[in-house]
Amino acid sequence: MMTTGREYGHLAVNIRKLHEEYEEYTKTYGSVFTVWLPKPYVVITDYDLVKEAFAKKGDDFGGRSGIFPDTLLQNVDNGGVIFSQGENWKEQRRAALHILRDFGMGKNLMEEQVLLSAQDLLNILASTDNKEEINLRWPIQDKMRAEILSVVGRDGKPTSSHKANLPYTNAVIQELQRCANIVPINVTHRTVRDTSVGSVRIPEDTLIIGDIHYIMANSPVFEDAQKFRPERFLMEDGVTPNKKTVEQLCPFSVGKRQCAGEALARVELFIGVVTLLQNYK
Repeated sequence: MMTTGREYGHLAVNIRKLHEEYEEYTKTYGSVFTVWLPKPYVVITDYDLVKEAFAKKGDDFGGRSGIFPDTLLQNVDNGGVIFSQGENWKEQRRAALHILRDFGMGKNLMEEQVLLSAQDLLNILASTDNKEEINLRWPIQDKMRAEILSVVGRDGKPTSSHKANLPYTNAVIQELQRCANIVPINVTHRTVRDTSVGSVRIPEDTLIIGDIHYIMANSPVFEDAQKFRPERFLMEDGVTPNKKTVEQLCPFSVGKRQCAGEALARVELFIGVVTLLQNYK
């Protein structure tokens, strides 16, 4: 007999705040449970189990749902690098990575494009009448800005080569991603064969949700998770990255189906934040 963890479902579930619902369910039902929306979805809220499913057993969990609401974003069935699956997904991903490389991902050309976008942002901010809207209020901004100015300078152009010398800035960006994750619920996965996660056996064609919000908001490695504390991503020397916390920072998901544009997004985020703090206090 197959099992999919503790089962729970009702019509009163708040679709707009599913990540908050799952947080409450985890307290009662553990880190693997089933909800009905109205189809059964297995929700995983533990990092090690999500990693087991999406990385170690990525082929087992590599399918997509092919149903609402995912289909709202599809023009064709089994299309696009996000929602395709099987051999079609492999071709789509290869094509996407080639396109990103051809357009300069990881090269100076891409960084130049990001810098132009960052300059556009500065122009917009400079033209606003209400300067209060762009006032950064974090108590840590002085430390972050001092590090940026000492490494990049006031007029220098930030590039990816500066990252290694901006450990505190990197930590702040990582903490921003942890606390202000814009995609709390991962894109739905689907099992393509009978498999398991932890001690739970999961049948073929089961819909799976990896709750990355819960991981980044509640994982034991993030002590005082409700506090904004960039230092959690650094060792005591304030320079060396903390591998335990960095590993469980997963805003781009985990495994074979994590975001194909992650590298580009990280470059954009780094250069954008550094440019902003370089010019504003």
